[in-house]
This record gives sequence, C-alpha cells and structure tokens, in this order.
Amino acid sequence: MYNQKLTTMNTKDFFKQLNILYFSLLAGQVMFVVITFLFNVIMNMTIGADHILFTVIVPIYAFIAFLAGNFIFKKKLEEIAGKPLNNRMETYKTAFLIRLALMESVSFFTLVIYLISGNLIYLAFALLIIILYSLLRPSKEKITDELGCTKEEKKELLG
Repeated sequence: MYNQKLTTMNTKDFFKQLNILYFSLLAGQVMFVVITFLFNVIMNMTIGADHILFTVIVPIYAFIAFLAGNFIFKKKLEEIAGKPLNNRMETYKTAFLIRLALMESVSFFTLVIYLISGNLIYLAFALLIIILYSLLRPSKEKITDELGCTKEEKKELLG
C-alpha cells in the first residue's frame, strides 16, 4: 500500500507550508483586531448601529461555521483513507485550509460588526474565536494521526 517514498524536503515543505498558512491567517486576524480597535477607540469611527439582530447572528454564524469546518475537514479525511501518502497530504492541506478559512470568516465578520457598532462584546467574541482558532495549530504528531499514517509513514514524516 505504501510504496512511494517521500523525500525529507517534501515533508519539511508540507509542514512548513501548513505553518505558514496557519500563521499568515492568524496574523491577518490579529492585525484586523488592532485596526478595528484603533478605529473605534482612538478615532471614534463607529457608525453606531448596534442592532439586537447582531447579537443573535454572530453566535449562530460562529456555531454553523465551526460545525461546517469540522464536518468538511472530517469528510475530506475520510475520503483519503488508503490513498498514497502524497495524495493524503495534499487533500489534508486543502481540508485544513477550508477549516481555517471558515473560522477566520467568523472572526472577520464579528470584527466588522464591532467596527459598525462599537460594542466591545463583539471584540471580545472575535478574540474568543481567535483563541479557538489558535487551538487548530498544526503539529507534526497531530497531522500524522489525522492522516492515519502507518508506523513506517510516521517514522518517515517525523524524521
């Protein structure tokens, strides 16, 4: 089943790409937090539209995006069982990106609501989403487990 050897460079690149992707998206969220905070607190640039509907939409959107991200991620991982490791790694990268993008979309949506309303509850909620996002940080051990790697594959991937 496992007949294709990976070079060390391929696996290093794979883990490096996932980490660059993860930290780039995280940095974008953090920078947007700082920008929206500066606009609202220092420049007082709020529109002042704090509608009760936002209070309902934000948690529902967060819940749906979190569930959808996990569902899609797990579905993609189920599809790759038994495939060559290179194919599994590429599919994993795609599934991981989808999961991150859905979490990031909640963060940005919540920050836009904060920018519009000036209500600090939305800023706190966005920070909570970013904390949850940070729990998705890729590690070699976690990835090899999620990929369903054999002992031989794990040994090769983990070096």
